[in-house]
Amino acid sequence: MAINSAHQVRSLCGLAFVDPKVADPSQPEDVNTLASMVIADVTFAGTPKLPNPFSGTVTTESFFFISPLANPVPGSKNVRDKTIYRIACGVPHTPPSKPSVEYIQELIEKYAPPCLSSNPKVNPHAASVDDVVFSTRFRTRCAAAEKFFTFFGDSSGTGERGVPVCLVGDAAHIHPPAGGQGMNLGLRDAISLGPVMAKALTEGGTPTALKQVSAHMNSRRERAVQVIGMTKFTSGAVGMSPKIRDMFSWMPINIYTIRDWVVWGLGKSSWVTNGIAHRFSGLEDWKTV
Repeated sequence: MAINSAHQVRSLCGLAFVDPKVADPSQPEDVNTLASMVIADVTFAGTPKLPNPFSGTVTTESFFFISPLANPVPGSKNVRDKTIYRIACGVPHTPPSKPSVEYIQELIEKYAPPCLSSNPKVNPHAASVDDVVFSTRFRTRCAAAEKFFTFFGDSSGTGERGVPVCLVGDAAHIHPPAGGQGMNLGLRDAISLGPVMAKALTEGGTPTALKQVSAHMNSRRERAVQVIGMTKFTSGAVGMSPKIRDMFSWMPINIYTIRDWVVWGLGKSSWVTNGIAHRFSGLEDWKTV
């Protein structure tokens, strides 16, 4: 409902909603292995023997992640006191809207670490999914409204500009979940807009006040474009597109192997890891709030 409402607002305001990092939006999208994602909270028949609390694999076809949740959500489905595990997996084709036990098990057998296999020949501690507490799927599209501040309608019938509109959150931008900035960026949009809007209303919506609101929303769009670039780079490194793979097909070493070596090397640098953590935290954004 929220997505439909956001789409309607943008349409009524005549605002385009495209990837700001693509030079020609009319060209086909370069889809990578994380173009569609499945997220599910599941329980297992048997206890998975995970090597780490956060375990996963990155392959040429997908990204798979699993981690136990500390506590069930209050009022959630009865899971018979079993541990709930959060699973995230990239899928090459459009998944069902509510992935089932069978579908999740197929993803595990195909993309997960061997320690999660239900096949005793592969995994001595075989465990299989016995319940799906929650599941969903989504497309990791990147897009931003061409403007975050505009005017809607004609309030006077004289051809003058109508009601001011500020776009925040999903109405203003969407992007992959890499770095956990989706909801956080939207919250910062709304929180930072509060005092700017309060000042504009106090001043009675004068042209000067509206100009200040417009300048603020322009800065929010600049920040959104930066975050979209960061999430595209991160998800692109994890879920490399066929186009990128084909570009390096001539190399004697698989491009994924080179990527893993680079990531491993960069991960040894505290300067790099601290910098990435700072960017993902969103603290840099609060300097402008």
